[in-house]
Amino acid sequence: MPVGCRPTPCTARPPTASDRVTAVYDWLGDVADRSAIRALHDAVRALETGVSTPLEIVFSPPGPAYPLKISSLHAGETRIEVYVAAETPVVDRNGVLAVDISRRIDAPLRDALAGRVDLTGAQYVTRLNYRGDLADLIADAEFARAGDTEPKGVARQLATTPTAETRTASPQRSDADLRSLALEIARDPATPAAVLALLADNEAETVRFLVAGNESTSLAALERLADDTSDAVREEVARHPHVSSALLEKLATDPYEEVRFEVVAHPNAPAAALAMLAKSASPKMRAQVARHPNTPTDVLSILAQDADEHVASSARAELARRDQDDDG
Repeated sequence: MPVGCRPTPCTARPPTASDRVTAVYDWLGDVADRSAIRALHDAVRALETGVSTPLEIVFSPPGPAYPLKISSLHAGETRIEVYVAAETPVVDRNGVLAVDISRRIDAPLRDALAGRVDLTGAQYVTRLNYRGDLADLIADAEFARAGDTEPKGVARQLATTPTAETRTASPQRSDADLRSLALEIARDPATPAAVLALLADNEAETVRFLVAGNESTSLAALERLADDTSDAVREEVARHPHVSSALLEKLATDPYEEVRFEVVAHPNAPAAALAMLAKSASPKMRAQVARHPNTPTDVLSILAQDADEHVASSARAELARRDQDDDG
């Protein structure tokens, strides 16, 4: 009797993988965990009928795995996302993976990843991705620190990338090289403000993000970046050490909460912005306002009566500190 047949007549055919799982399932009866066997049967059956359950493989390698071959059971679009934590933003020299965004690792992100990812020495997380046919992945991705492919002095000569002019002037540079140069220019504090102003309009979100965090970026460029479509870019503007009070007041009304959190965390946050954020529905936001030295005293008095005890105690502590300073 073929594997998978019942004790009743059945059609003789080669047994499938799900037949074998079913046979084991029936044989085990109530002896083992039937639900686990049924789940295995359903997963194998799904594979046979053309539906693949996503498989997640999680491991902590000592370094990049090479070669890492990617295969597919079915035709269609392949999507790959790679996250690289490093001292600087990274790029793919060969242009296989495109840089999606590179973000400085702040304290909340570091705390969220603690115990899961080794961030020793890492200051940035870069996300690179690929979307397309698997057959087009015919080259290796080679990661490098942004700007390692060209000296800084030459990099500063390129204000935008990629453009027809830079390709004509430097035909030996690939688009990956040009992206790398743009990233290096955007993050270098020695880059002239005029060049940074040009890069503030670059089509690459990562470039604009780095410009927003560059201490040499002009206020005019920051004002443009404060209207950027990227939440991460606006968040970086709110974190900038030289952002104006007027711009912080504007960003206090940003629809993205993390931008507003950066405003209330800024040491130069204006009183008007703090008074506005004191009305936030978020207790965490109100507590940060209560701890800020620039928060008006009348606002602190209101927060001292807040329904959230953490907010109220923070406001009372700040009021007590000010009273002590006045007495001193």
